Amino acid sequence: AVALLVLMAATLNWIVGLLATAAVASVVVNVLGFCRSVMDWDLGISEAVAGMIVLGYSVDYVVHLAHMYCEGGKQSYHTRDRRVQFAIRNMGTIIFAGAVTTMGASSVLFFCFMVFFFKMGVLMATTIGFSFLFSFGFFMAALAVVGPEGDQGSLLAFFRRPATEVVPVTEEPVKA
Repeated sequence: AVALLVLMAATLNWIVGLLATAAVASVVVNVLGFCRSVMDWDLGISEAVAGMIVLGYSVDYVVHLAHMYCEGGKQSYHTRDRRVQFAIRNMGTIIFAGAVTTMGASSVLFFCFMVFFFKMGVLMATTIGFSFLFSFGFFMAALAVVGPEGDQGSLLAFFRRPATEVVPVTEEPVKA
């Protein structure tokens, strides 16, 4: 619930916030599933600490793409297709470069002798991989299909709408 509120506040759009939250939740579930099923790790103290540190990576790419999608509406791109293209064109290369450098940094941790650092490296690499996959594979595809167009889902537009005109009720005197 907190992630949804933060993503809605970041994008000022409840539809984009909802789709972004679904993408982030998918990343977290897949990373935890990978750690449990593939790596056969139980959720201990070191996994919980490393998981909390890495959790921010699962949000990063989605938030950047969500922001650019909403920014596209301000730049006169009002259709879903145009906004998705705008977001990918403006953030795709940056996100790809960030993923490559973070994967490189996490791969160094694979060679550590301390178990915590090895697990941290695996968690970072797995999170970056799933985050990249769900950001472009799920989130951008979802925006292309059901993302808002124009000011659909905009919180600003919702709060700017004028209230319906209230007609005062006048009471007529009661005749006896």
